[in-house]
Amino acid sequence: MSNGSSDSLSTDTEESVLENSRIREKIRYFFQAIKPIITSHHPVCEQYKDHTFHLFGRDWCIGCYIGYPSGILMFLIGYLTGLFRVLETSTLWIIGAILMGSYILSIVGLSKIRWIKITSKIPLGAGAAFLIAALFSYPIPVWLSFLLSFFLIQFFITIINVKRAFEMRKTCNGCEYNSDRNNCPGLRPVMEKMNKINKK
Repeated sequence: MSNGSSDSLSTDTEESVLENSRIREKIRYFFQAIKPIITSHHPVCEQYKDHTFHLFGRDWCIGCYIGYPSGILMFLIGYLTGLFRVLETSTLWIIGAILMGSYILSIVGLSKIRWIKITSKIPLGAGAAFLIAALFSYPIPVWLSFLLSFFLIQFFITIINVKRAFEMRKTCNGCEYNSDRNNCPGLRPVMEKMNKINKK
């Protein structure tokens, strides 16, 4: 009886090890699959060349890798220089709103011009830093300031991503490959690896 239990336990252990091994292999293949777009955030093709810049042998999303660093840098400068502590809360909100207003360049289509697309991300990130500083200027617990800042950032990210999704859908539907991911030159390398993962 004990031998039967031991054999059963051994079999379960081996199956568990094999299953964990398969999961790890799928995760590894997944990251290998998305490697071409992990920093570009767009298909690597001619249709999206104006949405990225090339650096260190990789394509990088203009919106994310210009906007976020600009916001972080402005946040650090604002606090290290004491600028955010000097300005009143209302002033922080106003400056933040004005700087964030640069997003209107994208809405009206002017960001299709590459240099405008790139430079408009700088005030967008800086504006977010001023808005977050405004939230931290209120006499409320720090954890609440962090929470409100998180929701504020998520609000803007959601708006930007919804707009981006519609634009990408329009671009891909108007392409000769018509959203055919398996044949699209920009997504074929990704889809080939993803299809292999699904077959495993």
